Amino acid sequence: MLQKTYGESCMSKTQAYEWYKAFKKGREVVVDLPRSGRPSTATNDKNIDKIKELVLENRHISLRKLA
Repeated sequence: MLQKTYGESCMSKTQAYEWYKAFKKGREVVVDLPRSGRPSTATNDKNIDKIKELVLENRHISLRKLA
């Protein structure tokens, strides 16, 4: 029903149920909560340029070696 009304840009029914549960449990804001993992700042122009340089030098380099 949401997708019929709002089109492809709306969230899925499953995601709507997840948000409903979160608010029912007491969540009051829609801002994403912090989570573990690589920070978004790990991808920057300096890192991208370095990876491009390494790949251009050796096109057979593996992802493990790049990481």
